[in-house]
Amino acid sequence: FNSLSGSFPATIIRNLTQLRILKLGFNRIGGQIPEWLGEMSYLEELWMGAGLYDRPLPPQLGNISLLRILAIYNNSFTGSIPKSLGDLSRLTGLSLEYNNLTGSIPPELGNLTHLELMRVGGNSLSGSIPSEYGRLISIQQFSAQYNNFSGRIPAEMGNCSALALIKLYNNRLNGAIPPQLGLLRLLGELHLERNQLTGTIPESLSNCTSLQHLSLGYNLLRGKIPPSIASLRNIVHSFSMPHNRLSGQIPAEIGSMISVTVVDLAGNLLSGKITESLGNCVQLLQLNLSNNQFTGPIPRSLRLSGRIPNRGVFKNLSASSFVGNPDLCAQECPAPSSGGLSNWSKFGIIGGSFAIEALVLTAIVYIIYVYRRQILNLKRNQLQYPAQTQQDLFVEREIVIVRPDELFIATAGFSDANIIGSGKTATVYRGALNISGRQTDIAVKRFKDEMQDNIAVDGNLIAEVRALAMARHRNLVRLLGYCLAPMSKALVMDLMSNGTLASHIEQQTLKWESCMRIAWGVAQGLMYLHHECPEPILHCDVKPSNILLGMDFDPAIADFGISRILKYGDNSTSNIKGSFGYMPPEYGFNGRMTSKGDVYGYGVVILEMVSGKNPTSQTFSNENSLPKWALRAAIDGKPLQIIANSFLVLDDGVEATEKQM
Repeated sequence: FNSLSGSFPATIIRNLTQLRILKLGFNRIGGQIPEWLGEMSYLEELWMGAGLYDRPLPPQLGNISLLRILAIYNNSFTGSIPKSLGDLSRLTGLSLEYNNLTGSIPPELGNLTHLELMRVGGNSLSGSIPSEYGRLISIQQFSAQYNNFSGRIPAEMGNCSALALIKLYNNRLNGAIPPQLGLLRLLGELHLERNQLTGTIPESLSNCTSLQHLSLGYNLLRGKIPPSIASLRNIVHSFSMPHNRLSGQIPAEIGSMISVTVVDLAGNLLSGKITESLGNCVQLLQLNLSNNQFTGPIPRSLRLSGRIPNRGVFKNLSASSFVGNPDLCAQECPAPSSGGLSNWSKFGIIGGSFAIEALVLTAIVYIIYVYRRQILNLKRNQLQYPAQTQQDLFVEREIVIVRPDELFIATAGFSDANIIGSGKTATVYRGALNISGRQTDIAVKRFKDEMQDNIAVDGNLIAEVRALAMARHRNLVRLLGYCLAPMSKALVMDLMSNGTLASHIEQQTLKWESCMRIAWGVAQGLMYLHHECPEPILHCDVKPSNILLGMDFDPAIADFGISRILKYGDNSTSNIKGSFGYMPPEYGFNGRMTSKGDVYGYGVVILEMVSGKNPTSQTFSNENSLPKWALRAAIDGKPLQIIANSFLVLDDGVEATEKQM
């Protein structure tokens, strides 16, 4: 993550004979990897992602016997994958994706029994996927999308019992989906779309009880959708099978997917009535059933509402096409009665007030910012904010499984003296743990006894924890490991040196420059969670106690995704989302969490920083709130009432008054 340029720094590196980790990624270094790099016998990690390398990979890389991670993705490497890489017996991570590699993938890679992650997508590789890869007993992720692979998916992949993710989309694979994939109980994502797969959908996939994302579209699959697959309750993302040759009715069992967000069955030969059970999919955001042969009315359970378009395919439809949907109207929809509001009206009013309030909050912060800049006469380049760096898509450190006795020792028996924070679901302890041979300062988030039984330990939970570990950003607290032993469930995270933002607000120790740095960093972290991480994550509880501060007051968001972990138990945990004072008002109407709720919480955090006022205090009760209080001050032309006194004093101790403005 620098701006280094030129060729591989051979003169410097060749003399570092005991070098263990070499990271040259995200620079403008290119050319060729020297053959002598294979003589670096102590090298354990080689990171050269996102560079300008455009030559073949030297086969001498296979001589680095201690190598655990080889990450040379997002370059322009040419030629074939060296067979010698199959000699790297300690390799756990291999990322060669998005280069210009050609030829077949070597069967010799099947010898890497410790390999946990293999990514070769985004190249021009061809040939078949070797059956020898069924010997990869430790493999958790296998990604080979966007290539020219042909032939069958090897049935031997069913032997890879640790597989959690398979990406084979956009290839030329043919033949049937092997029923042996149903042996993969930890499989969370299966992407086989845009190939030439034939045959029926194997019912054995219903055994993949951890499956969250199933994508089989744009193939030549035929037959019926197996009811057993349609009843996979853990699918929370996509149930996608468009543009095949599937026939028959949509199984009523699809209503068991109560958390699915996308159902796409377009472009098939499905017929009969659309099942009423789709109405049970209460989290559904996208439903595409177009270009099939359905008959009968649209199910009332879908609760469609609003005006029917009078153009295009709707122009010549009769009223019978929409029978059973009383909330649909052909022309002007009637206004809601005075007795109440329709759901859509409620959403409109709530959304409108939220937008106005957010706009005012932004204006307030901007007024305060401009005011302080005028008083202090800051130059444009005086404050340097850390730019958002392009994220490394390859996990640098494997998340570790920690034993209960290790946590007990690391925290001195969960001593009260090591408590650094406590909330309604967990207590956080300071500790030290040996991770990958290094003594590391850690924070252990141990879930409270009453929560332990609410966390169901299954493949879905493990996949969820690993998904959180994939979220890597400088403004997120890094997840290092976890413990799922009975009554000892805990997460292990990086320890931040300056504690929580909440403690600094309470003690009024923040400087204005630190506030700006914190606001900037938290915004970057939330943007990454919502839009840029491998799988979008809602925080659901943005507040100062969940924002930790590093040595230079660079913020890191903690507890992101915790609500997703807690949801795997008793239904009572579904209410453990958000904190009073930081939740938008619409949560009281529909209870549905969105990214806008995180943004609202972020706005409250900013107001709390600059005002020093706690939004949960008795001052803000009943109909009052911190945002409304700030809004009234701004409307009354008294924005300085919002600013804490500590920010109204210049660095030399002179008070800044309204008169000085």
